[in-house]
Amino acid sequence: MTFDLEGSELREAYTYLPPETHNWKVVQSGHLFKHLVMTADDGRDLDVFEAGSRENPTILAVNAVGMTSLFLSEIAKKLSSKFHVITWETRGLPDASETEPHENLSLERFAKDAASVLKMADQLNPYGIVTYCSGVNVALYGLTHNILSTERLCVISPSIELPVDRDETEYQRTMLPIWQDVAAKGLSQATLIHRLLEAADTPDHEGVMTQLDVLDKLPFKTPETTYTYALLQSICRNDSVFERIPDIEVPSLILHCCDDEVIHGDTAKSLALMLINSSIQQIENAGHFGVYTSAELHSLTNSFF
Repeated sequence: MTFDLEGSELREAYTYLPPETHNWKVVQSGHLFKHLVMTADDGRDLDVFEAGSRENPTILAVNAVGMTSLFLSEIAKKLSSKFHVITWETRGLPDASETEPHENLSLERFAKDAASVLKMADQLNPYGIVTYCSGVNVALYGLTHNILSTERLCVISPSIELPVDRDETEYQRTMLPIWQDVAAKGLSQATLIHRLLEAADTPDHEGVMTQLDVLDKLPFKTPETTYTYALLQSICRNDSVFERIPDIEVPSLILHCCDDEVIHGDTAKSLALMLINSSIQQIENAGHFGVYTSAELHSLTNSFF
């Protein structure tokens, strides 16, 4: 099934969004995408989003795990004038409605889902991969375990646990270990964290940055989704990726926004040192949501590809 994301069809594609968000600028930017429901190699349905002509070289966009594809809509808009951009939304989240008990939420499974998405589009070897935040773990796992291949790799604001000394943000020092603890202890611990997050200040739903912040918090709607998010974050500390990163020889660009309060610049620099054919660029005046808001980031990504 394929359809343009317009009107009621947009809401069908993003059924997990609260009704009050449907007219938000960030949600309206999803009009760029075409939505397809496809079946992965294990029979699980996946929501796939694409932009641009399939006649153009393909770029696979690997989003932060558990996050809405809307975060990638602006960068996809920039790239889609010359490329075919394709992405998908991970199992478990952001749409928790179809999550099965004991769902396979592993880096291997997500990388295989990416391969299934590419096979559906008849693009087994995409020209490029662009990945954001925790999605870098999926992309690197796929590349280092011969599940994915590409000619160019662009990494934006990488959230990855690297075995090197480096500075970290408060979020990296505190919340990432907490998610691992919640994943280990189960739903009761997730319930506690959910209550703490629920008690936090609620944005007033005005402006793009606030809209992005609200969308970023969608995984914490219930104790169950909070637990699922913790599971997703815990898989991103899978150290089977690290020792193989130097095997990735394709040209790679690491982009990091200088005022990112979620991921410290040292993480981006450390990853750039591990990728043997990489360069890194810092972007001023754009935080962790620069993947959506920064025209400079979009232009740098487009120029790299």
